[in-house]
Amino acid sequence: MAPRMVSGRRPYQAASPCRFWLKTGGCRFGPSCKFSHDQSAQDNIHRNGPPSGSRPSSSSQPSDPEREKLETWRRLRPTPNLAGDRQTASYFRMAADLVEEDVSLAQQVVRDMASESRLLLLKDVLEGLSQKKTPTGMAMIWESRIFPLFRIIVHPDTVDSIVVEQETATIYRALLGIDATRLKRLYDFVFGIVDHWSESPLDTTDTTCTEVLSLGCGVLVTEIYVYQQCLNA
Repeated sequence: MAPRMVSGRRPYQAASPCRFWLKTGGCRFGPSCKFSHDQSAQDNIHRNGPPSGSRPSSSSQPSDPEREKLETWRRLRPTPNLAGDRQTASYFRMAADLVEEDVSLAQQVVRDMASESRLLLLKDVLEGLSQKKTPTGMAMIWESRIFPLFRIIVHPDTVDSIVVEQETATIYRALLGIDATRLKRLYDFVFGIVDHWSESPLDTTDTTCTEVLSLGCGVLVTEIYVYQQCLNA
């Protein structure tokens, strides 16, 4: 004999509790929801907390592993004056990974990078680009510093965010420098990478010359927009 239908659906006596019902006491799916709306389950969740295997509801705050990664990144003390400084490379690479991982992490990374002490770090990196380097040295700087920096500042969670709009503009102004001197230095470096592509170790990686130019154009377009906004302010 087929089970009796209730409100147009089969009973789900063994179904998992509906997380909306447990959290709010209501559910927009109503009787058609395939999960249990058992009141005793809601009472139990309030007494004992969520079951150990349940997945926490989404939140604007990072989870504990993400928070720990963010704090590890914040504890780094880069020395960009040293070309092969590992903490400088870790700083930019971890920042790019955090930005691509979660929107709230992206906002915190951008705020941190726009702080006075971190802006000095960014300026030191850009100032160091004026030193003559071999194609191998330029490739190392690109991969460890400039490429992850570009990933951060052209990411949609950075450039499209109203929450960190001012901080993003601060970072772009730091890239510009007085009379665009830093920006010129940055793009002299990018064009140098492209000009010496065949001599560079990058020629043997998955990165393409077109990708370098594409990223560079994305940064430059945003820089021009930020500059125009400053003029109109």
